[in-house]
Amino acid sequence: MIQPVVDPLYDQLKREVDLLGRALGKAIVDLSGQQLLDLEEDVRALSKHLRQQPGDAEARQKVRDLIARLSLGNLEGLVRAFSTYFHLVNLAEERHRVRVNRSREQASAPDKPRSESFRALVKQLKAQGLSFEQASDLLSRLRLHLTFTAHPTETRRRTVRHHLAEAERLLEALERGEAVEEDIQARAALLWGTLELRRSRPTVQDEVKGGLYYLPTTLWQVLPRLVEGLEAAVEAEYGQRPELGVPIVFRSWIGGDRDGNPNVTPDTTAWAQGYARELLLRRYVDEVDALIRDLSLSDERLPVPREVREGAEHAVRQLGLPDRFGGESYRRYLMSLRYKLRASLGEQPGEGYKLPGEWLLDLKQAEQGMKQVGLRTAARRTVRPLRLRAEALGLELVALDLREESRQHTEAVAELLRTAGVEEDYAALEPPARAFQTAREPNATCKARPWGL
Repeated sequence: MIQPVVDPLYDQLKREVDLLGRALGKAIVDLSGQQLLDLEEDVRALSKHLRQQPGDAEARQKVRDLIARLSLGNLEGLVRAFSTYFHLVNLAEERHRVRVNRSREQASAPDKPRSESFRALVKQLKAQGLSFEQASDLLSRLRLHLTFTAHPTETRRRTVRHHLAEAERLLEALERGEAVEEDIQARAALLWGTLELRRSRPTVQDEVKGGLYYLPTTLWQVLPRLVEGLEAAVEAEYGQRPELGVPIVFRSWIGGDRDGNPNVTPDTTAWAQGYARELLLRRYVDEVDALIRDLSLSDERLPVPREVREGAEHAVRQLGLPDRFGGESYRRYLMSLRYKLRASLGEQPGEGYKLPGEWLLDLKQAEQGMKQVGLRTAARRTVRPLRLRAEALGLELVALDLREESRQHTEAVAELLRTAGVEEDYAALEPPARAFQTAREPNATCKARPWGL
């Protein structure tokens, strides 16, 4: 007799789906009644049967008749039951993909790394004849531009995302052996009792907040790990570890896309950029607070580099900060960084950071100072993650792209060319002539300076 193949990863997925399904079912009964759960189960059973036997016309008609008899309230409850269930199932499937990739990584070998992994990428570069220096230079120049858009298919409220994130955290705790079944049940009930969609149409401000949700949360955690993984892959193949930067650049259209959206005004665009900046700066303040707690390095135990010592003295003398952390220059140095971040937020007097390079330099000095006194590993695990985030996100969190309807571009170019004496009526030209006019140099007899400058 042939024994069925047991896949422990699939079994774990099935257990999580069953657990989440039971938790949701109990929430439906407790909050909306047994009748709604029975209805959902009947429709689910018939739908499953039709997937297995799509030619069963009698079963198909039975589903149609059942749905046709439902009241608007029951229809809404049925749709919500299935959509909430699929939110939870998708969560379990995402966790399953992570486990599968982790399993494949563990089963891989140096000569046969997991497909599409960093190790496979670097191995391919080496096979093509690139030296360590060439591969490191190529990877250091790599830039992947990712753009956030207010896509109409992403309608989940941030509140729903919050509940799903908490459910994922609880599933991770369950996998570690913690008793969190009641917490999962409670989270399912909170999710069931939450409106899935806003009652009013989302504003551009809502779209901005929703679209940038993942940057200071999930992606914030991923950025340093991505760089570490890429560097580790290079080291594994070449025997040397490079110093790489973040290969990702984030952009956004949300709040800057005026093409077809009359609600995106200049004031809206300014608000969007200001919101992103404030969100980021507050996250930086939290991270610096954590570093102040961690870097309790005593001046009596370790030498202090000049840049760090001067920064610490500047914090007390010129910024007027309390003379705290005597004999702990790193903490005093970080207090000056915290002060400047808060000044950038308008919460402290004086000048804050004006350019991303200033903020990045301050972090680099702290990191380099630790390396100079033998704290290379500690620097890599404490200051470097924040420095990499600052390298990728700057002081604005995300670059805001401006998109405009083509007529507005035409009017702007027409005004520029008319002012420069190049073309009196650019808008009336055919496309080939427009291309010629914008490509040629303004003539020397223009009354106005070229391009109005």
